[in-house]
Amino acid sequence: MTILAQDPALLAAERAEKESRLQDYLGQHGLDAVVLAREANIAWLTGGARTRVVSTQETGAAVLIYTAEGRKIALTGVSEARRIAEEELAGQGWEIHAHPWHQDPEPLLRSILQGRRAATDGPWWPWLPPAPDLGRLRYRLTPAEVERLRWLGARTGAAVAQACRAHQLGETELAAVARVHAALAAEGITPAVVLVAGDDRVWRYRHPLPTPRPVERYLMVVLVAEKWGLHAAATRLVHFGPLPPELERKQAAVAAVDQAFIAATRPGTAVAEVFAAGLRAYAAAGYPDEWQHHHQGGAIGYAPREYLATPASAEVVQEGQAFAWNPTITGVKTEDTILVTGAGAEVLTAVPDWPLVGGRPAILVR
Repeated sequence: MTILAQDPALLAAERAEKESRLQDYLGQHGLDAVVLAREANIAWLTGGARTRVVSTQETGAAVLIYTAEGRKIALTGVSEARRIAEEELAGQGWEIHAHPWHQDPEPLLRSILQGRRAATDGPWWPWLPPAPDLGRLRYRLTPAEVERLRWLGARTGAAVAQACRAHQLGETELAAVARVHAALAAEGITPAVVLVAGDDRVWRYRHPLPTPRPVERYLMVVLVAEKWGLHAAATRLVHFGPLPPELERKQAAVAAVDQAFIAATRPGTAVAEVFAAGLRAYAAAGYPDEWQHHHQGGAIGYAPREYLATPASAEVVQEGQAFAWNPTITGVKTEDTILVTGAGAEVLTAVPDWPLVGGRPAILVR
């Protein structure tokens, strides 16, 4: 396992920036406190703390309260309190309040919030209103988050590429899944989404859940990986034997669409304008309606997609934001995670020795 050692000063700056954003948020919405129970928001505020025990749950084993006075309170059960205090929130100034494992934390939460105007990040307690647009605080990544996402992106791309390169004819789709999982587990990375299709299933399904079917000629591997709450996405395809002419045409076309999306993703650009650039590329490539069969991606970060782009998107691209576009034409797909910078997009999931077509990943021919 490769350990990412981050500069303590960089981490301190990250915490200060996020608390500043929260202070501004509280002031703008007339709040005295915000209550975070969603794992994505807890990971964002704490720089990657893990409170979730059951990986399929949206919430974890702790609730964080941040107040306008800068007070930071973590509520958790006695079973989790020591680990969270020592391994997740150490050195960050959080007060740990433990409640009996068999009791609901709501009375403790009510007592702490008594007399305060508070909001929360989900429908957890009917008496607490939702915190509007809270997720937007996560969009623009700090330098520390960029460093972490670069680390994660490199390993996400490598895991998908390795699964494609190692797969043998006759092996099942599940064998590719096993290779992806093994590569991620070795680095402490969690697979949030793994889609695998062989042969006709690549053509038939945009979201192919893996099966025990053997792969005879054509394989697609799709991955969204998570660590520290951050996500990176990548898709790669491999074909055993020469590409048929139709796949040659389609891979060039989808690469052109992907390039259009990426080139248009610049700071200050309306996401709807980026989407329009992608649609023009679809039409220019001769596939004007293919975009309607599958979403095209959007912003990525503390969710596999912070939001999906559409022709009517009201969001604006921010510098320091991450995106993952995933255009598809029946039978082919391309996807990488990019970081938006003033100098253009930085591809975070690129694989250095992977073949390219039109500057984007080609179908690997073996």
